[in-house]
Amino acid sequence: MKHTSLIALTSLLALSAGAASAQTYDRVITFGDSLSDSGNLYAVTGGTQPPAPYNRRFTNDKVWVEYLIGTMNGYTTAGVPTGNVNFAFGGARTDAQANPPGTAVQLQAYQARGGTFGARDVVTMWAGANNLFQGLPVAATNPATATGVMGSLASSAAGDIASQVNTIAGAGAGTVLVLNLPDLNNTPQFKGTAAQDLAGFSSSSFNSALNTAVKTVAASRPTTNIVQVDINTAFKLIIANPSAFGLSDVTSSCVATTACVTGGASVQNNYLFWDGVHPTAAGHRLVAAVATQYLYTPTLSEGVSLFADVSYAARRNAMLGFNHRLYEGQKGVFVEVIGDQAQSERTVNLQSAPGATAAGLKTKAYDYDLTGLRFGTVFGHGEAATFGAGVTLLKGDATGYLLTAKPTLISFDAGAKWDKGPHFVTLGLGMGYEEFEDYRRQTTLAAVTIQQEKVQGWSASAQVETGWRHDMGTLSLTPVARLSWVSGHMRGFDENYTVGAVSFDGRKVSALSGALELRAQARLSDKTRLTGSLGYEDVLSGETDPLKGQLINNTALPFSREMGERPTEGVIAGVGLTTEVMGFGVTARYAGSFGKDDHKTQSALIALTRAF
Repeated sequence: MKHTSLIALTSLLALSAGAASAQTYDRVITFGDSLSDSGNLYAVTGGTQPPAPYNRRFTNDKVWVEYLIGTMNGYTTAGVPTGNVNFAFGGARTDAQANPPGTAVQLQAYQARGGTFGARDVVTMWAGANNLFQGLPVAATNPATATGVMGSLASSAAGDIASQVNTIAGAGAGTVLVLNLPDLNNTPQFKGTAAQDLAGFSSSSFNSALNTAVKTVAASRPTTNIVQVDINTAFKLIIANPSAFGLSDVTSSCVATTACVTGGASVQNNYLFWDGVHPTAAGHRLVAAVATQYLYTPTLSEGVSLFADVSYAARRNAMLGFNHRLYEGQKGVFVEVIGDQAQSERTVNLQSAPGATAAGLKTKAYDYDLTGLRFGTVFGHGEAATFGAGVTLLKGDATGYLLTAKPTLISFDAGAKWDKGPHFVTLGLGMGYEEFEDYRRQTTLAAVTIQQEKVQGWSASAQVETGWRHDMGTLSLTPVARLSWVSGHMRGFDENYTVGAVSFDGRKVSALSGALELRAQARLSDKTRLTGSLGYEDVLSGETDPLKGQLINNTALPFSREMGERPTEGVIAGVGLTTEVMGFGVTARYAGSFGKDDHKTQSALIALTRAF
């Protein structure tokens, strides 16, 4: 299958960003029906159910939870169930049905054998379809009452699951994944039949009732992370655009198509459905990818932290760019063509799947490129004072972990400089507004991106610097000390709803930094000067908010991911050339900072200045 596999799924996690402790789980415990049965019914029926061409499961290979975790221990008949265990049975209902055991019986059997639930366990629950399948033929005999009968049945099945989830949560489970049902009127068994509309109504009623019932349980179990996995929405996306998910047929049953059954896995996995209602292995991999998106949402969302980081870095560059113009003291109106770039890495401990050992990896925290203009004026007042103001307009691209956006930045800087002989003091204030348009965040379903029209941010800065110029003929050296405060803010926002969309809180990154520089200026002629600088900048104190959010329309607990401290800027350097052409001052300048973990900012400009 092309787009969604364990390889793609694992590689997404393996690129995860953040400086926080790993989001890890110890094992998976599974309850449910044929959608999760990894061979239990086959074992207890002596290999007769399901029959060939099924592969011990109700599909052509493995089921979703096996793709999520790997090896399952199965339904143990003796001993305490430990490790990754699967108690799901094909044909199971949500009640106390004995044969095959319903989910209520599965849960009782697990606990009766000494099975326990821990804070680092993931418990999965996917059931309800068999309740509907068994009720549909009877309900359909009386169209006048059919919807009422099926609505009641769906509500009862949802209530069963909610009750079992409550028991699991009460027994100490840290995380419970509850999966809803795909729209049954899109399955081969019902599509195009007289029962299609009633089947669709039944699954819709079940999903609605399940959401309501699970919300009630979650409210009473505030310490358990009860995550609702929206398989219904995911399947609608897949069916609407099958080729994007590596599928060619989302309407037919593979086992009802001779060429599919005999064509081997490469042909079979072009189909979404193995039979009338069960997915192929390709479909199960897609389900595993969706479950992973919901389970690892805190980790997979960390790229959103870039917005506050970009606001901070861009504001710092704008502040220093304008500050340097005041320092040079070129009076008049000016316009600058600017290129601005910054990037940084972050180390994170990652878990590729529940039970796997977390490993520390490096990835991009953010990377942006901006171009635009700065224009304004610098003027004198008396012999000692210089004042100035400037506006900066920049546009470009920004990328982070699983995320891209197109930022537009508008900022304003103002400052003043006082000279007294060789001594000087410069003060500056600035603020900015940022919009990040065309926001796209990749999910574990490679064909699905979560989108947002725009994300807003704002920034502010203040700085003071002082220095003492030493003139030595055509060369001058100026040691400079600078104290600066910069703050970048991301405003809270809700992603457009699709698989795994999140509502994010606002986030702030701010730091008070100190810098020491040695600046040099060589006068090459009456009109031409060469400048250079070298120094070091360090963060003296800072405040970096965690990234906070919560899955939208979900009972999952809110999350908070620490993003680590603001990296120090490290070595700072610059070089420039200023001359005069046809009455205009012309300046070309480059400045950059180079810290650890590939943390760097760079800015280059070409400026024209017209004296008053």
